[in-house]
Amino acid sequence: MNRPRTLTEFLMERLADPEHAISYLQVSIEEYLEDGDMPFLIQGIVNVIEAQGGFANISGQINVEYQVLSDIALGKLEPSLPILHKIVSVIKRNI
Repeated sequence: MNRPRTLTEFLMERLADPEHAISYLQVSIEEYLEDGDMPFLIQGIVNVIEAQGGFANISGQINVEYQVLSDIALGKLEPSLPILHKIVSVIKRNI
């Protein structure tokens, strides 16, 4: 018998598709703009990065140090608009 997928597995599969990843980021950003929930925005960014190949892969593609992305994921650093823009640009290139 096949084991059912976890919610995390399902989410990662969906976010591996660049179009879904962009939509997911848009919702995360809209929610942040509406209620200022930075942890929600950061979790959205982290989920997309993980589904799109992980921190090492994305950091190399967007020319942002791995440590910066790691600090964002850990909530030590708020993502700047240029970093968000770079992440979205890399994902859009994959569409």
